[in-house]
Amino acid sequence: MVSTAELDGFLRTLTQRRSRLAELGESDASPSMRELFAEALDMSQELVLADAELRAQQEQLEVSRGELARLAARHDRIVNASDRAYIVTTDMGVLRDVNPAGRALLSLPDFVRSPRPIATRFSELDRAAVRSLINRAAREPELTHRLDKVVLIDRPARPVAVAVTGFHDPTTGELLLDWEITVASRPAFAPATPALPTQDRWRHAEAPAEAARPQPADARMVELVRDLSALEEPADALARVVDEVRTLIDGCEHVGLVLPERGAGTSQLAHQEPPLRALHELEARHKQGPVQDAERTRHAVLVSSLAHDLRWPALARDATDLPISSLVVIPVAFAGRQAGSLTVATHAAQGFDERTVAQLNCLTGLVMPVLGLVRQRQNLRTALASRQEIGTAVGILVERHRITADAAFTLMVAASQRLNVKLRTIAAEVMHTGSDPDDLTIAPSGTRRSAHP
Repeated sequence: MVSTAELDGFLRTLTQRRSRLAELGESDASPSMRELFAEALDMSQELVLADAELRAQQEQLEVSRGELARLAARHDRIVNASDRAYIVTTDMGVLRDVNPAGRALLSLPDFVRSPRPIATRFSELDRAAVRSLINRAAREPELTHRLDKVVLIDRPARPVAVAVTGFHDPTTGELLLDWEITVASRPAFAPATPALPTQDRWRHAEAPAEAARPQPADARMVELVRDLSALEEPADALARVVDEVRTLIDGCEHVGLVLPERGAGTSQLAHQEPPLRALHELEARHKQGPVQDAERTRHAVLVSSLAHDLRWPALARDATDLPISSLVVIPVAFAGRQAGSLTVATHAAQGFDERTVAQLNCLTGLVMPVLGLVRQRQNLRTALASRQEIGTAVGILVERHRITADAAFTLMVAASQRLNVKLRTIAAEVMHTGSDPDDLTIAPSGTRRSAHP
């Protein structure tokens, strides 16, 4: 291959000869010589153009050589044995190539071009975080995207760390993702397994291994749902969910759970700690913030440092005094209404990540329907008590005025509409005061009652 220095020397020589030919052509007046010199000049121009094309091809060749070198290095990692797991997927996370260490780590039966999405090799709690990692790597392939402390389905006791970088296939131009998965070192505090006596080794090998396996996260969620289902008051169920969030999320210092109750738009079933209550007040003042964004877009919002977040500049300026830096807001649906949110917060920056978002999404997806059932049971109990009161009041009016039950009920409905209060409030007044519905003058709040003289 001709080097760049050789090409430069050739071009200089060619330029000098071209200039010399031009001088000779001008000094000789013979037409034949002029024609000969003109042809020589045309030839030299073609050589200059050929030189430029050769340079462009050489530059492209250098680029291709670099791409091939990177591809060869990647191929060596995939094919050759390595103690690290290297995987190549499409930009959608579908497996393409896996080296032996990666195949062993992911428990894959096939070596190459398995159609399985890589996210399915992770635990259910971590799959949303892995999918989010894939999306980020596809959007920004030039960066290295990381995810720590995620769990593989076949290795629940050993979390792994994942690093993903995008690259383009030099032959097809397709965007691919390069994965490196490393297993976390065994904890230093893990006790060593004591040696068993010879006579006990076979007995130990035949013993069931269920007791040694860690309890899956699903079992904990099942226990939580069972506990919530046994509660009668929505406030008690809300407190149980808040306790579970504190236990589940590492580094969680503050929890806020706001759920709209059925009926009035301002009535809420809520647990808000002072820092989060102050944050909500700031959001209401500035009409911007993570909670408002989550409830408006119906997507989770992850904040690494509230005081430096450019999405809400006015809020960020006033939030510097709050003991909150990192937070996650999850929009939730409750009692058929899409207006609630779950918030976790900590004073430390970078306190939460995509795994936190995945854990909270899984938790809310399980417990919100159960909370709705607890609330529905309370509503049914309230409705049953109201029906009993209304029936008693109807009986009082039937006995007093010698009218039918329908007529007595019509009197109560008319009083309810006239006073703009619930029918059960009219029934309670009839029961406790002995007044007729037409004589009642109840304040709309229901806290003040009297009868016409």
